Amino acid sequence: MKEANPPHKEGCGCSEESTTEKTVSAPDRSAVTGTLELGKKFVRPIETPTVIPRTRIVKQPEPLSEVVLREPGTIPVSVVVPTREATPELLLELRKSVLDLPPPLVKEGSGAIDVQLENREGQQVKNGTVTLDGPQGKLAVPLDPATRRFRLSDIPPGEYSIEAASAGSGRAFTRLNVRAGDVTRTSVPLDGSTVRGTT
Repeated sequence: MKEANPPHKEGCGCSEESTTEKTVSAPDRSAVTGTLELGKKFVRPIETPTVIPRTRIVKQPEPLSEVVLREPGTIPVSVVVPTREATPELLLELRKSVLDLPPPLVKEGSGAIDVQLENREGQQVKNGTVTLDGPQGKLAVPLDPATRRFRLSDIPPGEYSIEAASAGSGRAFTRLNVRAGDVTRTSVPLDGSTVRGTT
């Protein structure tokens, strides 16, 4: 009768480990979904499948995060990297590649504004309403479809109050000064309150 597991000869080229099936546990992902070093303003975890490798050759998929850099007056920059690489040093490298947005048209004797709405985590809010109230009365600021920012040109110089609102992100009130021949850029943080009748 043959042995169930015959002994291996030295130098035969096989491994005793190959006859034994091993079970590999999936890694603990709690650290990935927790608070990241850069915070929600810059980093968004990306769900990657949790798979138990069947062999030692296949490795567990590495957790990924999306790092997004949005600053007033610039084109947003977004990259997907392993979560362990989402560091302040990466953010500094991304800032080197940031490009300015084409400025709104500024006519002689008037100014322009470029407003970005943000939620309580500092992330851009891409819909809502923005209204200016100043020397010429109230002005509705249109949403730019490409940048999802609120931009308006040909505004008389002066001190204005801003009312901003977005459903699900809240509202805000602030003031800004429009200068002749210049573009006033600002970010407006919303308060997170419930707003009805606003997109």
